[in-house]
Amino acid sequence: METIPLRYAQSLLRLSPMPDEQLREELTALKLPLVLLQPTAIADAKISTDDYGRLFIHLVRRLQAALPGGGESSIEFSAYRMLFQAMLHAGNLEQAMQRASVYFQRLQADRESFYLEQDGDIVCCRFDFSEQLVGDLPAPENFSMDSLNWLPGTTGRLLSMSMWHRVCSWFIGSFIDLSTVEMQRDRGEGDKTYSEVFGTPVNFSAGNNAFYFHRRYLEFPIVQSETSL
Repeated sequence: METIPLRYAQSLLRLSPMPDEQLREELTALKLPLVLLQPTAIADAKISTDDYGRLFIHLVRRLQAALPGGGESSIEFSAYRMLFQAMLHAGNLEQAMQRASVYFQRLQADRESFYLEQDGDIVCCRFDFSEQLVGDLPAPENFSMDSLNWLPGTTGRLLSMSMWHRVCSWFIGSFIDLSTVEMQRDRGEGDKTYSEVFGTPVNFSAGNNAFYFHRRYLEFPIVQSETSL
């Protein structure tokens, strides 16, 4: 069974606007450990990736339902789902990624997005992150298409980049081998190389927040369907 540190699941609960007693009832109904409610992380404690996923999905649905105009219909037609549907009907990965890039640029006041740049056979997927969230966790209601609101901090940005790498790989049904991953920020003392996240180490203190891969992947057709989405 695959596991991740329990503290990651505990951090998810900080996004929840529900009182502790309600959270306790919902965690019990989901058959998730109540130790998640403890205010501090437990050293070396783990949670299964399946349990983490169930908690994540449950909280996302709760938060979306609490937004103005929320409810099952708004969840079914969430902004990300509509984005992924636009990508789904692209001819190949290049078209899909360009659609996603334009989608964010059109909807973000600060033009937070990612951009495809080609140099010969190498493609750079470059991310522009807002500096406004550094050190501050945004309120859950701000996770909307009005502002992209990447997760704050170096780890949050790396996870955002990793998510898009995996989403793009999923659309073409083939893992995209990355040649290089760059992060503008310095690597803190004791931080990992993140090679297990991307399949290659991250170069910190670099010129871009970006990952690089061979352009052949851009020509791969989209293999997913409405059902798999």
